[in-house]
Amino acid sequence: MTRLRVAIILIFAVLASLSAGFWLGVRQGWLLGELAGAPLRGTFATRVLTELKNGDTRSAQLIFEMEVTRGLVAADELIESPSRRFLGSISNVHADGADLHDDAVRLANYRKVNPSPFRGGSFTHVPGESPEERALIDEPIEQRRSIDRMIDVLVERYASQ
Repeated sequence: MTRLRVAIILIFAVLASLSAGFWLGVRQGWLLGELAGAPLRGTFATRVLTELKNGDTRSAQLIFEMEVTRGLVAADELIESPSRRFLGSISNVHADGADLHDDAVRLANYRKVNPSPFRGGSFTHVPGESPEERALIDEPIEQRRSIDRMIDVLVERYASQ
């Protein structure tokens, strides 16, 4: 009986340790992820603010357009994630996903009315290019098409009809 009791206590201790480690690890990872992106966003902000002060709004518009697309993709990934129920207590994202779904709908509605300025990309083939050059350009063209198809699927999935 003593061995059984020790085994049960050890099992509960291991499960409690794993649960606490997972929660703390995911929380710390989430916070570090936010911190890692902050300097880059700050650098973009300084550039955009400087250009806005000079009357140029194009950079600000492009960065915000990029954030709309990023937000739509991220919202879909979070909605579809089986780990979403754990995120509520870690990141203040509601575990039920209601607000997240509303955000996805809002972003998809915007993207439906306002297609991305990045759609189609800027990679094109030029006359006289070698097969190697053509292959180098084909890859980013296909990546851009794949991204455009994914955004179309997300807009179809979340946009209000």
